[in-house]
Amino acid sequence: MQKKSSEATLCLHGAIVMFTAFFSGGMIGMVAVGQVEGSIDGWKLAHMEPLINAIVLFAIAGCLSKLVLTRTQLNITVYCLVGMAYSNTVFGYMRALTGALGYEFDDSLANNIATSAGMLGVPLAIIAFALILVGAMRARRVNQS
Repeated sequence: MQKKSSEATLCLHGAIVMFTAFFSGGMIGMVAVGQVEGSIDGWKLAHMEPLINAIVLFAIAGCLSKLVLTRTQLNITVYCLVGMAYSNTVFGYMRALTGALGYEFDDSLANNIATSAGMLGVPLAIIAFALILVGAMRARRVNQS
């Protein structure tokens, strides 16, 4: 994947994730006025997870061309970021929709889905941001030469 294509991929998935934030933001209002039952705190989490993750995707798309990464490193970075964004979004939505905490596995399918999504997002983020750090350090070294 080339950098332009990678930037477009991050922007595309950032926009999709952002639209889920719009929906969950509407759900906050619907719960607040009693149109639907649910937890305002749960829907706030379901709103903030995709909102923050979409912003991260847009921000990284904006600086991706400044990084010095191999094609493989670039692909891994992009797909880890996209996976992280969706995992965190699923985590927030599962908590809002089911009331599951999602912190440890138990006998509840909803909780186990939330837990899996929450646990998947962390290593994906670590991999992506480690590669971003490597790419930024390489770029800095290249620019100092």
